[in-house]
Amino acid sequence: MLDVTDPSISFVVATRNRASMLRTCLQSLVRQDTTGLDVEVIVVDDHSTDDTAQVVAAFADMPGPQVKRAENCGSAQNSGRNTGIALAHGKWVVFVDDDEFVPPDYAQELVGVIRRNPDASAIGGPYFKDRGPHAHLCSRCEITAKRVLDAPRGACDELLGGNMAIRRSAFERVGNFDAALSGFGNETEWFLRARQHGMQLWYDESIVVYHDQSYLTARDLVRKGWRQGHADAIYAQRTGSTVRPSAKKLARFVAHGLRRGCVNGWSQAAREAARLRAFHRP
Repeated sequence: MLDVTDPSISFVVATRNRASMLRTCLQSLVRQDTTGLDVEVIVVDDHSTDDTAQVVAAFADMPGPQVKRAENCGSAQNSGRNTGIALAHGKWVVFVDDDEFVPPDYAQELVGVIRRNPDASAIGGPYFKDRGPHAHLCSRCEITAKRVLDAPRGACDELLGGNMAIRRSAFERVGNFDAALSGFGNETEWFLRARQHGMQLWYDESIVVYHDQSYLTARDLVRKGWRQGHADAIYAQRTGSTVRPSAKKLARFVAHGLRRGCVNGWSQAAREAARLRAFHRP
């Protein structure tokens, strides 16, 4: 059984050039109920050129959890997460994306789940979509996390990257996130290693974050799909898993985008095209 007597928490937010959304995220973190808890917030800034530094500085002077900023040591979200891990003082490191915000009782709910599940090494919950992307999606499609919101409470194989709390001691055993991986699921490879070490992952629907996707345009989603396809190839190399890119799938996604004017079709087509390119490169 793992020690659950110390409820210290370090929130880590990796960001780049999203000052307005970061402001909303930080407002939710510093305004939550931290009664009886030791809480800090670490913003890892990937060389932003907007007002990110000023936003963090403004929150650093506010009462409540200490807010501090650090420069990212790399150029990807996972490297930002790893920088946050190195700076964290809490026994639990909680990863929240800069386009999310948490309810006022998030920390208290999390500590309750931690205390009820003393064998868990990582705990997480669902996203609720606050606003969707600024792009046309057909009635059949949605740009969201793959885990359904009514997933059963209990042990699981992986958690959502924007709503996960991991014991700092787990990184000492498993190692940090793979900085070569990017895009949706870039933490999945870490969860695979954690399970190989016999660690328990726990999903609980009471730990909720809200996700604002309104900044995403059609171009953003297509570029994101392209980057994800290349990340899929790296993931397959790291884990030995089989990813089978398909020209037929690519054609089907393109047809969906054309028939329905749906940006999800184009995004998935870009992902499949990048997979084909990566796996057939000499």
